[in-house]
Amino acid sequence: MNDIDVNIREILDFHLPRWDELPEMELYMDQVVYTLEKTLSVFAEDENQKIITSTMINNYVKQKVVKPPVKKRYGRLQLSYLFVVCLLKRIMNISDICESIEMMLKKYTVQQIYDRFCDEFENALNITFMGKTFSNGMSDKECDAELIALRSAMFALSNLILVQRIVKKTKQNLISE
Repeated sequence: MNDIDVNIREILDFHLPRWDELPEMELYMDQVVYTLEKTLSVFAEDENQKIITSTMINNYVKQKVVKPPVKKRYGRLQLSYLFVVCLLKRIMNISDICESIEMMLKKYTVQQIYDRFCDEFENALNITFMGKTFSNGMSDKECDAELIALRSAMFALSNLILVQRIVKKTKQNLISE
């Protein structure tokens, strides 16, 4: 198996924890950073890139993207928002992310939105990297504008990740020649 196969396997095996899989107990800042970094490290452009830092989280709280911690601890709500922001900030600006979340909150609960986000992201990765699909029980005809926007964002993100992987591999091949 070559390097590109290993990288693709990592992405195809990726699992974004669903709402019920997020820690039940509240986490301190360093635990939040560790959880996000560990889960999302497969999408770092290089091993030195930080997916998230405590400074970033503090800024998201100040910008009201993420609710403030309670007694310096973050719960499922904040963690779910941070997963979404960490991934979407690669293709959207923060205000658009916030507007998208607010738009969806008019029809769905945070848990429904987050779990759907996870499903759509993993589905987009599978389609982009392997041409495979899975059914989440809803056809495109059953999706409303908010879900179509979410699905489109997930495809944009998965395609960005694919392009970055190809460029990185090409650079590595040029350097080793």
